[in-house]
Amino acid sequence: MIRYAAEAEIVSDRIASRPRCRQTIVERIADVICETAGSGQAVTADVFESHNIPPLVVERYADQARAEARRRFVKRG
Repeated sequence: MIRYAAEAEIVSDRIASRPRCRQTIVERIADVICETAGSGQAVTADVFESHNIPPLVVERYADQARAEARRRFVKRG
């Protein structure tokens, strides 16, 4: 039996597969933390500003980004 997908099913699959903005920002902040800490430098607000990440965004997602950075460091080590 042939079943045709409804337009709503196709659209919902496309939306679900895209990364969310919040997750992308958290991963970007975690990348900066890993890169900076991995090179032995202190992670400061200036580092984030040099990577074009506003301080308010860092404050908002700092806890989630720290947790992500810790997981990445554990995987590498």
